[in-house]
Amino acid sequence: MNATHTCRQALRALILVALVAVLVGLTAWYGAAGPSDSASSQLPSESEFGPETTAYVGERVSATGTIVDDDPVTLEVEYNDESSTIILEGYTAPATVGSYELVTGTLRDESTIVVVGSEARAPWEAIYMYIVSALAGCWVFVRLARGWRFDRSQLALTPRVEPSRPIAPSETPREATTSTDGGQRCNEEEADG
Repeated sequence: MNATHTCRQALRALILVALVAVLVGLTAWYGAAGPSDSASSQLPSESEFGPETTAYVGERVSATGTIVDDDPVTLEVEYNDESSTIILEGYTAPATVGSYELVTGTLRDESTIVVVGSEARAPWEAIYMYIVSALAGCWVFVRLARGWRFDRSQLALTPRVEPSRPIAPSETPREATTSTDGGQRCNEEEADG
C-alpha cells in the first residue's frame, strides 16, 4: 500500500466523520430552533411570559398546552416545573378536553389570552412521524445493503457483483438478442413457443 492510497483513505474517513457531524449537528440545531418562518416561534411562549405575566400583558404571545375545560375554554400550560391555566377568549375551534393545542393571541390579563389563531396537535402525531421516519430509514438501509458493499481496502461503497440473495430459477432473466433496429426481441425459441 503506497502513501497516496493511505492519504486517500484518511481523507475519505475524515470527510465521512465531518458529514456525520454536520448531519447530527443540523438535526440538533433544527430541533432546538424549530422552523424560523413560524409566527408562533417568534412570539414569547409560556416559558417566557408564565413566570412574569404582568410584564407581557397587552403583547402577542403563544402558548402550547392541553385543553382542560371547554366552558370557558381553558388551556393548561407547563413551564419551569410549574403549570397554570389560561382562559382562551375567542377560541372558535371545537374544544375537546385533552387535546393538545398551540394558540397565539394577545395576553389580556394574567390568565386570559384573546386568541388570534390556533392549531390542534394530537399527541400521536409526533410518534407517527418518528415511526414512519425510522421505517423509511430502515428501508433505505436495506436497499443500500442489498445493492452495495463496503470495501475496507478502499474505504468506499462498491456495487455488489452478485446479488445478496440467490436468484430463484423462475426469476432468471430471459436471454435477449438485439435486433437491427436497436430494440430487443425474445429468443427464437421463445417466439416460436
